[in-house]
Amino acid sequence: MALMVGDDGKVFCGSTPLADITSWRFETSAAGISYASSSTDGYRRRIVGARQGKGKFCFRIDAAAPVWGVLSDGSQVTLQLNLDDTRYYSVPAVVEAVNVDVDVSGGKPIVGEATFVTDGAWSVPN
Repeated sequence: MALMVGDDGKVFCGSTPLADITSWRFETSAAGISYASSSTDGYRRRIVGARQGKGKFCFRIDAAAPVWGVLSDGSQVTLQLNLDDTRYYSVPAVVEAVNVDVDVSGGKPIVGEATFVTDGAWSVPN
């Protein structure tokens, strides 16, 4: 068994790579619609509803290519979430929030996090 590692994980906004990504997460779900009727013998049944997804990615700010030049809250984007150099999710998304954290007490890198929700169908890695 060949385990995958995330060392080559990247995030692209369209064709623009977002510099210095430290991690990303993509979560998908399908809403279950519950119902009961005279044919369910007193039990609730479920049918599959709409699929949806959400996620986040964390990054360090690169002064030469700051993320805010490409990404802002309310943006409709297509994210490419790379597992490695050849496998990735392609996700039409709306950016919900972009957070930037600055630690002024010790010279640490400026870091941030962006959250998103899906905006239509996405493709999965092959």
